[in-house]
Amino acid sequence: MVIYSIMMKKKFAQKLTITLFIMPLLLFVINVSGQQLDNLKNQNPVKISGSFSMVNTFYHAWGIEDRRPPYYWLLNGNVNINLYGVDIPVSLSISQQQQQFVQPFNQYGVSPRYKSITLHAGHRSLNFSELTLGSNVFLGLGVEYTPSNLPIKVSSMRGRLIAPTPAGSFRNGIEIPPTYKRMGQGIKITGFRKSDQIDFTLFQANDDISSTPLDSGGTSANYPSPEENVVVELGLRKQLFKRLSLEIKFASSIYNLDSRSPAIESENLGNKLLSPLIKTNASTQHNKAIIGKLNYSKEKYNLYLNYRRIDPEYKSMGSVFLTNDLEDITTGFNFNLLKNKINLDLNGGVQYNNLNRDKLSRMERLIGGVNLSYNVNESINLAINYSNFNSSTVYSAFTTLDSLSYVQVTQNAGIVFNHALANTLKGNLFLQGNIQKLTDPTNRDSNFYNFSTGYQTKLNKLLSLNSAVNYTNNASGDLITNSVGPSLSIAAQKRKRFKTNLSVVWLYAYTDGKISNKYKTYSLNYNHPLGKHQRLSARISFLDRIRIAETASRVNELRAEINYGYNF
Repeated sequence: MVIYSIMMKKKFAQKLTITLFIMPLLLFVINVSGQQLDNLKNQNPVKISGSFSMVNTFYHAWGIEDRRPPYYWLLNGNVNINLYGVDIPVSLSISQQQQQFVQPFNQYGVSPRYKSITLHAGHRSLNFSELTLGSNVFLGLGVEYTPSNLPIKVSSMRGRLIAPTPAGSFRNGIEIPPTYKRMGQGIKITGFRKSDQIDFTLFQANDDISSTPLDSGGTSANYPSPEENVVVELGLRKQLFKRLSLEIKFASSIYNLDSRSPAIESENLGNKLLSPLIKTNASTQHNKAIIGKLNYSKEKYNLYLNYRRIDPEYKSMGSVFLTNDLEDITTGFNFNLLKNKINLDLNGGVQYNNLNRDKLSRMERLIGGVNLSYNVNESINLAINYSNFNSSTVYSAFTTLDSLSYVQVTQNAGIVFNHALANTLKGNLFLQGNIQKLTDPTNRDSNFYNFSTGYQTKLNKLLSLNSAVNYTNNASGDLITNSVGPSLSIAAQKRKRFKTNLSVVWLYAYTDGKISNKYKTYSLNYNHPLGKHQRLSARISFLDRIRIAETASRVNELRAEINYGYNF
């Protein structure tokens, strides 16, 4: 009866929630403020750092019209002013086309830390969990308290999640929809015991209908319905046995799509327990989410089972990018053999959506993969991977017709081989390839193949060589395109002095077995530091493209850049 009477008193519950949020703030003020004021005299009050760069670009083309101006210059400057730990960045950009000055201080905040307490003020973000507050940026205050002598951690926040936008507002010439000011507050308490952990999270948010002016007619007809939300989450990480562990999160979200609707009584137990924080009405949605993982580990192998279910209408005002309406089960197994020379990883699972069976279609995905790596010896290693994604969609909205189905299969396989040579050809020989196959019932199967092999070596202390041959093949329906060609690059580097690279790439393109284009690209890169704060770099490239067709043509393009940079 005592618990029931407390929960029925909404004002008392609201005061209790605010107290839970303010307590860490009071702890921060009592324990930290004096210490920080004493340290101000030992801090450098102003620190200025930044960079400046000037880019000069030259361009010319033969065989086509110039695609860009023959000369283009750009000045960039970035300055950061630090006032007692508060960063104020300023950027400046000038060219012959535009000028821009940016001072984004209104998007910044501070997070000073003292011993076990961290204070967040301004534009900050906290991550309670993906089901409650998932790194959403807010404007306000937050505290994280992790005492070294207690097995507990407390995180809390209160602030603005969305700024108000009056009706008829424009951004970059485009009208944007109106929004109310959305305020949120939350607290997360985590307790530890050896390797075990338990979490409790409470998050509440609501739209302030008085935050934006009414329309000219004295109504808010053009505004969306104001919403409110309360989410409670319980989390557990438990070492069940010596090698078996369990992680689970369960969240319950009560979401009112229109907070203006009259309150009504609810028979739902979860609604009754949270009634002091949010009143249910005709627009109330109550949804749940659960995420779990069971893991069994041993010295040479590991086995895991993952489960996730998020109700179709599950939402949290604190987690913007949350995906709902899905259920998936995945399992995996990996182990090591021959003193860790062989590592094998197997995984597979299934995923569903349309959990309530009330949408036009239901998608089912089968996922499977294998990864194998084999270190033959100190100079030879091999890695192979394969994955299979089978996605089927069943259209179930037709009651008098047979259901329609759509199946799509994507297979991907890859191999990487490396051999470190120790003879007169001292260097590294490599081979890598990738195959991807897409199958669907429209007979528009697509196959993609990519292979490359080459040799890398260091000629001496100054020079290194990298050579390769590349081949690609793309078959989509009745169209087959492929390309093949060699590449060669020579790099020279002297520590703290300069670094340069000269490369040549030849590529021959084919369509349905007939050569269509020839590409030759030559490029030279140079980078030279000028002391501790300055640098000079340059790049020049030349493209020679020959088109072989009924209307044969030849195009040449020359690009050059000279860059100067200064850091302070």
